[in-house]
Order: sequence, then structure tokens, then C-alpha cells
Amino acid sequence: MQVYGPAKDTRQNVFKTAAAAAPVALYGVTAPNALAAPGELSFGQFIRRPERIELFGSVKDSDATRLLQELQQAFPDTATRKQLAQFIRTHHSGKPRGFRYWDRLAGSIWKMYRGVLRAKERTGKAHDGEVKRLKSAARRAGREAERSTLRRVPKTQPDKRAQAAAKLRRRAMWLHSRADKKFEEARLLAERANVLKAEAHVLEAEATRIAAETTSGS
Repeated sequence: MQVYGPAKDTRQNVFKTAAAAAPVALYGVTAPNALAAPGELSFGQFIRRPERIELFGSVKDSDATRLLQELQQAFPDTATRKQLAQFIRTHHSGKPRGFRYWDRLAGSIWKMYRGVLRAKERTGKAHDGEVKRLKSAARRAGREAERSTLRRVPKTQPDKRAQAAAKLRRRAMWLHSRADKKFEEARLLAERANVLKAEAHVLEAEATRIAAETTSGS
């Protein structure tokens, strides 16, 4: 679920998790319901957006807008560039200016659509990255505090011992995390190996059956 409400307290590097187990509110990735807002957009939805008039002009002045109106009738949902070309070939080949002119207009509309999809993908990445940053803010804040502590020069023997112990604990935690990661990788490899072995046993049994049938048939 994506939320686009303002959340000024989460700007810059204020380490605050906006929501633990709920959608994270973001300040203006895009305006609500904007054309480039993250999400899905079919070709049929694109050619029915109100921005189409701003892109190509009014119907009385624009062949592209007139073509858009025809495409709205023909493509209520999804479409491909090949389908657009086939539509132009069927409906505009014998008209003034011919197939090539109208197909180029259809190509312009299609490139606009694909560009909007790429924009939606990029704003989606911005949204997801900000959600990830907010959810990991508390952890990053703790790490920064720990690093700041370890960078200080100890002035007393107890401080030196405490700092040495902290460095060892940090190293041990890193080794534990690496070990857990390697253990998980090994577990997955073992599961895949077992699947391959099971498949091999099935193939061996099938080969034995076929060989037995061949022997009895001969």
C-alpha cells in the first residue's frame, strides 16, 4: 500500500521510523493520482487520462487527438504497438495522407505511453527507497551512535577496556551474521541437491523399467 501524505518529520536525516507495521507516509514523491505516480497503467487507461488534451491539443486542431479518440473505442484496456499498427492499416490505409502518416502518429502516442511507464517505474523506485530508508532508520541511528563511541579516544583504563570489549562484540556480531548467511546458503544448496538426487532416482527407476520391458519383449 502506498501513501503520499506529507511527513516533514521524516525529511533529511531525522532517524525516525514513520510506521512499524503499517504503510509509511511519504512527502511528495508525486501528487495523489498523478500520471507519473507509482503503479500500473494500461494503454487504455493512458489514452483516457485528462492530460491527453495537453499532450496533443484539442480535437478540432489535432489529428493525433482524433486518432486517440478512435483508439479509445478500439482498446479499452491493454494493447501492443503491433496492434496499433494493425488498427491503422485497417482503418486509415485508404484515407488521405495514408497509412504511414497515421502510423507515425500512433507511434508517437505509443512512445508517450512507454515514457510514462518508465517515469512510473522511476518514481516507484524513489518511493520504495524512501520506505526502506525510513524502516531502517532506527537501526542506522544505532549503528552511527556505536561508531561514534568507538571512534572516541579513551582517556582512562576502564574506557580503554570498555572500548576494546565493544570492538570485539561488534566483530563477533558481524561474524555471527556472516555465519548465519552462509548457513542459509548451505541449506538452500542442500535442498537443491536433494531435489536433484530425487530426480536422478526417478530417472534411474524409469531406465530400469524400460530395460526390463525391452528384455521381456525380446
